[in-house]
Amino acid sequence: MHKTKKISALPALIAVLALIVCALVVGVFADGGEAEEAVSRFYGTAWSLLPPVIAIVLALITKEVYSSLFVGILIFLVILGAMVSLMNRAGGSAAFGRWAAKHIKTRVGAQLATIALGVLIFVDDYFNCLTVGSVMRPVTDKHNVSRAKLSYLIDATAAPVCIIAPISSWAAAVASYVEDGQGLTLFIKSIPFNFYAWLTIIMMIGLAVMKIEYGPMAKFEKNAQAGDLFSGKNPYAGMEDDVPEGKGKVIDLVLPIVVLVFCCVMGMLYSGGFFTGTSWGTFGILIPITLSVFPLTDPHGVVCVSACMAGAVCGDHCSPISDTTIMASAGAQCDHVNHVSTQLPYAITCAAVSCVSYIVAGFVPNAYIALPVAILLMLGTLVVIKLINKGRVSNDA
Repeated sequence: MHKTKKISALPALIAVLALIVCALVVGVFADGGEAEEAVSRFYGTAWSLLPPVIAIVLALITKEVYSSLFVGILIFLVILGAMVSLMNRAGGSAAFGRWAAKHIKTRVGAQLATIALGVLIFVDDYFNCLTVGSVMRPVTDKHNVSRAKLSYLIDATAAPVCIIAPISSWAAAVASYVEDGQGLTLFIKSIPFNFYAWLTIIMMIGLAVMKIEYGPMAKFEKNAQAGDLFSGKNPYAGMEDDVPEGKGKVIDLVLPIVVLVFCCVMGMLYSGGFFTGTSWGTFGILIPITLSVFPLTDPHGVVCVSACMAGAVCGDHCSPISDTTIMASAGAQCDHVNHVSTQLPYAITCAAVSCVSYIVAGFVPNAYIALPVAILLMLGTLVVIKLINKGRVSNDA
């Protein structure tokens, strides 16, 4: 008879305590200083040895080298998921669904509310995916919006919104690859030229208001209006949260989100730094190359850096193995293959219009001209798609 191996909670407790110690050390000894001399007080001191020492100790205790190296990220994700689960268990999401049912009367309203919530949660794409999905599922289900469409709305308000928010986890990547403390300045200058992010938001709103669907998404939305939200595939069947009817209030959902966003923003401003993540390999490769060709004072350099960021977000948006793509389908409780196949035509359309917009910006590197032109091109593309769809319906009739 095999004995069941008992798993000790000691490594997890040590990891949590180590992270708390690191946070306290950073809070006490960090010094933002001037923009050009942003060096913390423990730079070059014994305190700088603390992170590798913690990783080595955890590796010796757990016998897991890679897990010990990424224990901070793992704990961050666990705490984030636990917070979302607590909001659901407290009945906050269900209460918001009941409140929204009284105020949101149409499918268009449900989609616009999803977009608005996604834009408001701009500090981190992971938190965006988990929160928007759990909060808006009851609302979109009530108005027969397919889970594939909900997944698209979640994914399209995750990375594209974070990349144009000066205070977000994504801003750190750009700032860290620019020398002389000019990273944040360059990031802010590049925001108006990040056409893929802006056009993704414009496209979502246009699709909802103009009631346009094309590609595989059209089939899923047609099935959803007939009552089939999943088009046959529901890998999350039986996994709904068991929350007693009538339990919870809207404040149980709103307050944790507001406090988290506020504390994240204040923490970033106080420490002068940002969080780090895993979706920014493209930034590290292309941005230094771009800056070696164009000086920071050249308007074309800002456009090129924006193009690098837009391409990175587009790849993150389209890739079936991207972290945010997977989390968006999980947040909406949608089959992952369905999410990828329905989202891809929309992302490619937006990428194509963005490409044309960057050609325009290359000739006219002025945000006040290039961005309105890009928006007009996107709206014109949606009108053409709507006319094509109408023509196909007429031919089928």
